Amino acid sequence: MLSIAELRPFVSATGITIGVLTASILGGVVLCTISTFTYLAGGRAARFFVPLLLSVFRNVPIVIFLIFSQFVLPILFGLFMPALYNAVLVISLVIAAYTFDIVRGYIHGFDLQQVDAARVLGFSRRQIILAIVAPQFFLNQRENLFSIGLIGLKATAIASIVSVQEITHTANRIISQTAQSTIPIFVSTSLYIVIGLLLYAVAGLMWRQQRPHD
Repeated sequence: MLSIAELRPFVSATGITIGVLTASILGGVVLCTISTFTYLAGGRAARFFVPLLLSVFRNVPIVIFLIFSQFVLPILFGLFMPALYNAVLVISLVIAAYTFDIVRGYIHGFDLQQVDAARVLGFSRRQIILAIVAPQFFLNQRENLFSIGLIGLKATAIASIVSVQEITHTANRIISQTAQSTIPIFVSTSLYIVIGLLLYAVAGLMWRQQRPHD
């Protein structure tokens, strides 16, 4: 039976996991926003290369990018980042890739009558996106966005391969030190479930704030 002291590392590991997830979601939002504006404002080249580049991060396993950026880039180009920052960057790119795919599909299927009406009123393309398209997108695509958040949460576990001290890495370390697996696996699984529920609660709160009349 493991003692409380032996399980205490899970406390800091949970904080690291939540921190990596939060930073990755924010980074993914920023990268997706940049990609979307580049895609919409650019010419044919942007409309071809932006989806192509992001499809690479969507289709190639995250573990490959983590290993490449952590171990190959320093050898080839002398580019080195701490494992924690490396994990945040890679997960942010993956989140941005999935989010951009949803955004692009939503924009192409958006009601053009609203866009035409906004243009008649003198709205710029940027104002149309920020004032008309974006609010409806977050309301109508909230389930898909929540699913992407869960993808980010599961991706934090993969960061253990580059020694990020998150929940999975901590569970593996405790198992190797104590030769007991049942309790560390149970605790780590429970923590991921709790974080997922917290993510769901935050997403629901944000949605309710956008729909105050409900």
